Amino acid sequence: MKKEASLHKNSALQQPRHRRNININGKRTCISLEESLWHFLEEAAEKENMTISALCSKVAERTSNSSLTSNIRVFLLAYYKVLSLQKQDDFSDGKITAPPQHKTNSAFASAFESIN
Repeated sequence: MKKEASLHKNSALQQPRHRRNININGKRTCISLEESLWHFLEEAAEKENMTISALCSKVAERTSNSSLTSNIRVFLLAYYKVLSLQKQDDFSDGKITAPPQHKTNSAFASAFESIN
């Protein structure tokens, strides 16, 4: 059992967490996420034409279970799952085309629907 625990602790998948201060509905708070999740959060905010603080405020408004950090992680999983499914639909006919701009907005709404 101890050997398994030490293998998990030293896993290459385990990343250190980074803390950042953001504003949630005008209130300053500190969020601690892994580096890759910060990257995905920045990318999602950019796709949605909003700041990280605005996106996290939306997550805080629409979710109430668990911690904000957990809710952000769940939202990011749902968001990228929706985008992935949309991309599959866009390429299902064998033609590679740029996805319409409006699909990103539906991914944002769909992600919230799937976690509530």
